[in-house]
Amino acid sequence: MTVLAQFLPILGPSGLLVIALLGLFALAMSFVARRWLPISEVVAFLVIGVVVGPRVLGVIDRHAIHTLEPLTAVALGAMVFLIGERLRIHDLRRMRRTLLPISLVGSAVAFVACFFALLAAGISVPTAYLLAAIAPSTAPVTVQAIVSERRATGPFTDHVLAATALNTLVAGLLFGFGAPFVFAEVGHGSASRVALRSFVQLVIVAVAAGVAGGAALRVARKHVERWGDRILLVWVTLLLVVGTVVALNSSVVIATLVFGAVVANSRTRATELFDAVRVLEAPIFLVFFIVTGADVHMHEFITLGVAGTAYVAARALGRTAGSWLGVLVSPARRWGWSYWVGTAQLPYAGMAVGLASYTVGRAASVGAPGVGTDVATLVLGTVFLFELFTPPLLERALGRVGEAHSAVGAATATIPLR
Repeated sequence: MTVLAQFLPILGPSGLLVIALLGLFALAMSFVARRWLPISEVVAFLVIGVVVGPRVLGVIDRHAIHTLEPLTAVALGAMVFLIGERLRIHDLRRMRRTLLPISLVGSAVAFVACFFALLAAGISVPTAYLLAAIAPSTAPVTVQAIVSERRATGPFTDHVLAATALNTLVAGLLFGFGAPFVFAEVGHGSASRVALRSFVQLVIVAVAAGVAGGAALRVARKHVERWGDRILLVWVTLLLVVGTVVALNSSVVIATLVFGAVVANSRTRATELFDAVRVLEAPIFLVFFIVTGADVHMHEFITLGVAGTAYVAARALGRTAGSWLGVLVSPARRWGWSYWVGTAQLPYAGMAVGLASYTVGRAASVGAPGVGTDVATLVLGTVFLFELFTPPLLERALGRVGEAHSAVGAATATIPLR
């Protein structure tokens, strides 16, 4: 702790009182940001986290960040669980002619653009593939936070939220199917054994945990009627899912997204189950983004260099141009969304950070730690950039299509969804 932190009456290394005080300060800052500053609450919370983090004031030090990791994992899981609500089969079928081109074409173009840009920048093929596979993902927590903050509703918002879920799945599949073979190629030992183990650990375990959690919640929900018991049931199940995948070094994002999708497609009044998580949405955002800001890796951003610049530019252009192309080849072209639908999918964290962390551990275990270091450096540096600058772009996109509600009124969306 720094001298400033030593003067604060904190309770133990985790600094629970400090977190409470930061929460009050963040609430005040969100009030100021909404009324007088041209920034979103997400950016305000991230900046607060950077200022109080170990690299500036040190109110939250490295030990406190490590202590709070389980809390941030649960917060991430809760927000991705809410995104899973957008994977209702009925809604996906209704939007398939517009949603699939927007998400899949955008993801494909982002992957290809990043892969060849990194090769041109001198990155090896295995590392370029891993980074390109992560690139299509969109930060579910950031998107959910901005949509909630602006109280956005309408077909554009529906498509962005659903595309965020699909982008996460696409990135998970690209990484899950390709990474095991990359690790087998760059590592030592039996290639087939390494590939199979990596795939099972990253994808199969996460999907199984999500399906099991969703099935258990669907069954248990039939026997729970009181609202308080329902909240407890949902959160206990969420904790079990997150705790399981963390203990097995699998993906929290994939597991909770599948968990949310299973619940969303149940017939047990699924909306009530999502409301049980949504009731704590605001404090979850506050804790997640302040701790994320405190743990931000500015030094990775500073050392990005040519490869980092190529990666940032390729992902931004690939995602924006690819989704715009998806709009042009689908019935969505008549709605006038143009490049805004791609811009709204630029936030980058969550899945990206999780897969980068997994890469570090797996690459070290197969005897190729350099691959993990390269991936983590580029991902963490670009996450800092995208999380700082893309929330205002998402807000602008929501306002441009007329679906963002102001503090005193609401815009009415007039685009029909067919």
